[in-house]
Amino acid sequence: MQAHGTVTTTELLRITLQQIGRYSGRILSVMGLIWLLQMPSYFSERLLLPLDAMAMLGLPPGPVSLAAGSIVMLATYIGTTWSAVGWHRLVLLGEEPARFLPIWHTQPVLAYFIVSLLLPVVTWGPALAMAAAIGMVILKTGAPPILIAIPAFSATVFGVWLSLRLAPVQVSRALRERVGIHGAYLRTAPLSRPLWGCAIIGALCIWILVGIIFAVRSVLIGTDGSYLHETAIFLDAIAFLLAYFLFFIIAVSGFNTVYLLPDTEDDKAEVFS
Repeated sequence: MQAHGTVTTTELLRITLQQIGRYSGRILSVMGLIWLLQMPSYFSERLLLPLDAMAMLGLPPGPVSLAAGSIVMLATYIGTTWSAVGWHRLVLLGEEPARFLPIWHTQPVLAYFIVSLLLPVVTWGPALAMAAAIGMVILKTGAPPILIAIPAFSATVFGVWLSLRLAPVQVSRALRERVGIHGAYLRTAPLSRPLWGCAIIGALCIWILVGIIFAVRSVLIGTDGSYLHETAIFLDAIAFLLAYFLFFIIAVSGFNTVYLLPDTEDDKAEVFS
């Protein structure tokens, strides 16, 4: 594709942000209610079952809270996948959502869900393992711990870059198509260089968002590790939700841009402007 040769990092970012602006009026329809129903999971400090959040909501430990926690967990994972599929289909296929929810498509949602679980092993696993190994060497040599940030940030950049290179694997599932890892890597090869720029900016944004979350928590959580007051739990959950939502909408929009970057300016304006 010859048009890819002139694409820059700035243009990729511009197309992605324009995409969000163009469809901003549908964001609540595609994602709003789904993410609202996921709120209990954001009151939890657990990575999987939010049993602590269930206890906070008044459910005592036992089968009832376990069942409720499992439902919230599945609602969070499947709901996030559903909203991602809805956004891909809205932008790339012009499929309008219903009034409060995106249209449900069982096969695309389940396929996207499975790929979303497995693909990070390829995109993030090697980089994080290498960063951890280098970090251990740094600590053992007695070097300043702050130096660990260098391999950690490098791993983030590489993980974002490879995620963008393999984005067609996920997006294709949302569209009932099938692009494999090798096919996705070849398909995005002309975008490799500008995607490095996107990866560096994306890694910076991820680190900034994580920093903001930790800064908020440092204000809301005491030295003993407990929240200073009940309102702090709510504020912490809201901060995490907003940060994750911002990351999510930019990420799925960036995947759209990488998946279908048209050859002509007219097509580009029609799809992404």
